[in-house]
Amino acid sequence: DLGNANESDRPLVFICHKGLHYSKAEVSYAFKGYLDEPRPVDNKKLFSSMLKTIGYSSEKYKKMWDKMSFRRALFIPKMLENDEAVVREVASNYGGVGYVSTTPDNLNNIEVCGKD
Repeated sequence: DLGNANESDRPLVFICHKGLHYSKAEVSYAFKGYLDEPRPVDNKKLFSSMLKTIGYSSEKYKKMWDKMSFRRALFIPKMLENDEAVVREVASNYGGVGYVSTTPDNLNNIEVCGKD
């Protein structure tokens, strides 16, 4: 099970590695596989909210990333357990983008790209 039903309506805060200056739309495009540069990571606790935001079902998302990894050699986003893991991953990887439930307290190496 990816995401919890009670998490599906939570607002999202989109974050990216400091200095990338992506817009919320660009981060959304990254999760749809439209952009080569960003390295998206998923948040297990908020996955269903993100799918709702980009308008994809879980099946469509998986199929799209399977196709993109084969056709364009894009990395399938890692599924991380929670906000803290997403913040750590985005902060430590140039090109990292992700989504969390609240604006991180420590914005060292992180920028907020938009809120849902």
